[in-house]
Amino acid sequence: IFNGSGTNVLEASVRSLVADSDKVLNVSVGAFGDLYHKLAVTNGKNAVQLKFPYGQAISLEKLEEALKEHKPDVVTFTHNETSTGVINDVVAVCEMIRAHGAAPIIDAVSILVKSLGLPAGFGIGFICEEALEKAGSVKNRGYTTDIIAQVGKAKINQTLTTPN
Repeated sequence: IFNGSGTNVLEASVRSLVADSDKVLNVSVGAFGDLYHKLAVTNGKNAVQLKFPYGQAISLEKLEEALKEHKPDVVTFTHNETSTGVINDVVAVCEMIRAHGAAPIIDAVSILVKSLGLPAGFGIGFICEEALEKAGSVKNRGYTTDIIAQVGKAKINQTLTTPN
């Protein structure tokens, strides 16, 4: 559990899982996909954006073209883009990203919070072992955006910072 909004979790994923030597492809189908790209750029990451018209889901053909052209190490995308109502096929998109040797990072903030019916004020991140290993090699993860520190506190049933 991250104190702060879901945006804090998105920024943590960029800061903790995209190394300085990595290229990140930010795939956008709306405002939150655009935000993911802005977070990557403002954190100094080597970021490129694949932007679809608002209201259109990710085209696997165009995604594959971008993967071949940019050869990213990491790809971000939004599962449920609340600004447009678009739900992307998370399984198909992740399979394609993995097939090209990149790691997917998924913004699932709205779908998760809606399904749990929780109020704003904190974010939830699901972090796999592969992501923890990757984070260990990334420098300058920040403090509240350091996934390793967040998971360390979660293991002892605490939060990294004072809760809301």
